[in-house]
Amino acid sequence: MKHLVIANWKMNPMSLKEAISLAKEEDKKDVVIIPPTPYIPALQTVVKKGSLGVQDVDPINAVNGPYTSALSPAFLKKFGVRYTIIGHSEARANLGESDAIIAHKIKSALDAGIIPILCVGETKEVRDMGYTKAREFVLDQLERGLDLIKGGVGKIIIAYEPVWAISTNNEGVADDSEGAGEMIQNIKAHLSSSMKLWAQYKIIGVYGGSVGVNNVGVFLKERSIDGFLVGSASLRSKEFLRIVEIVNG
Repeated sequence: MKHLVIANWKMNPMSLKEAISLAKEEDKKDVVIIPPTPYIPALQTVVKKGSLGVQDVDPINAVNGPYTSALSPAFLKKFGVRYTIIGHSEARANLGESDAIIAHKIKSALDAGIIPILCVGETKEVRDMGYTKAREFVLDQLERGLDLIKGGVGKIIIAYEPVWAISTNNEGVADDSEGAGEMIQNIKAHLSSSMKLWAQYKIIGVYGGSVGVNNVGVFLKERSIDGFLVGSASLRSKEFLRIVEIVNG
């Protein structure tokens, strides 16, 4: 089975020229490129082998109307967007994104035919309380984020990103592979056990948090991990392509 590799560029690079160049280099099968939103129209024709994603959507699923500042998933889909990140820890912490807003965004994305990438993960304070507490925290985030889509059908990507392992300066400490694999397995088991709620959804579990060339192979050994959400390393095309090569040959 091929693994999904998601490139989260965050608020980089600083020019459209750089974005186009980076997209051309990283455009591979089973790769999702998620640039800053202003670059989406230009990259629609650049990303051909892989898929295009967006870093956020709004809870409003409309193509027009009196919705000033809204970033509608239905509108974005017209520009070739197939995936969207929702609930990233940076949005939760810096933009005040609540679980209620996240739940509406998940529903809005699915209604528009865009695959949501729901990010969940515990803080260092929670993790220091032990794995059991961390698991409870993550499963609670999961329940609240998916609250409005119970009984539906579609595909959902759950990105387990422990907050303490996310690096913006390439100095983060990744979770150990067994711990990450176990958490993703718990996520899948929790959703599959709720037969009437989420059984009709295809659940894909990916890991993110200081993923790089030196550790991705170790995480790959965990059978529950279906792919990776790559942050800072995705801005270095040679390193990112090496990750893709390790993951999918």
